[in-house]
Amino acid sequence: MVNDRELYDFSKPLTIKFGIYLANASILKNPGETKTSGLRFEDFFDNRDFSDMKIIVQGTSFHAHKIILSNASSVFAAMFRHWMTETQQGSVHIEDMTSEAAKEMLRFIYTGKIEFTETCKEELLAAAKKYGIWRLKFKCASYLCKTIKIDNAVKYLELADLYRIEQLKKLAIKFVVDNGKKMLDEPDFNSLVALSADVVTDLLRTLIPAVK
Repeated sequence: MVNDRELYDFSKPLTIKFGIYLANASILKNPGETKTSGLRFEDFFDNRDFSDMKIIVQGTSFHAHKIILSNASSVFAAMFRHWMTETQQGSVHIEDMTSEAAKEMLRFIYTGKIEFTETCKEELLAAAKKYGIWRLKFKCASYLCKTIKIDNAVKYLELADLYRIEQLKKLAIKFVVDNGKKMLDEPDFNSLVALSADVVTDLLRTLIPAVK
């Protein structure tokens, strides 16, 4: 009778091959190409597949996943870790944000992309600060730096001061100085005096050499 030791040479390494079968292939971008496709966070954006919670804003519900939100936000991670009452119920209600901004915040968490609108830029900066999503702050700052205009330069300067975005502050100050005459008639121009002392000082330091 042949024993197991005679069937296999134990002096050689043992290699075990196995495969993983996904029952719900619809969550893949290309279900027919499972060998090259991989599961990505963007496949789960507002997707009920494997969702274990909801974000509720202004009566609108978004399907979400605790592990993905926790990976993006230390605040969400702490919320789920300490098992707050609302997370036990499988939902988080956000009262200080519009549903439009909440959707874009979640879109960024899952895909790294944002569809910016005029109304949600400031809300997204506030959300980035509140939830500790620093990559979102950088994304918003990058967008603002590229879109400074006559009618928003003062507002952007206020945002740069409020959220401590140094690069945006420098660009906005330079824009205000370079376009001072054109901006005199802008409704926000007079609000420059209400900015913090640091911003006003930086503005004057840039303005005085330009006048000479």
